[in-house]
Amino acid sequence: GRWEAGLQIFSLMALNYVEFDTITLGAAISACKKGCAWNGALQLVRAVVQNEMEVDTITINAAVSACEEANKWEEALHLVSVISSRTLRADTNTMSPVIIACTARREWEQSLLAFRMMDR
Repeated sequence: GRWEAGLQIFSLMALNYVEFDTITLGAAISACKKGCAWNGALQLVRAVVQNEMEVDTITINAAVSACEEANKWEEALHLVSVISSRTLRADTNTMSPVIIACTARREWEQSLLAFRMMDR
């Protein structure tokens, strides 16, 4: 699919030391989301965290949303911890998909925890 081609381009950029930014990363994560490839979105975020690259809330929100669509509430909560460790602020756009994913899997306690985190 097209999302796979997008990830290949992103990988080629990294291999050829082409500098990319949060806009490029966000586009790649959004491509993963549209292709129902939540794991690809997570891999991109992990690579960014490992390499201590810049990441913004919008980029994390796209990855959280991809996890929500796949009902991967654990991964969505993990991404929220990435935001916290980067001193970014989780907003309603971050936490709503987490709550939806937790609720869909009947993880009521996690859903309530995510709701409480939104108030901080």
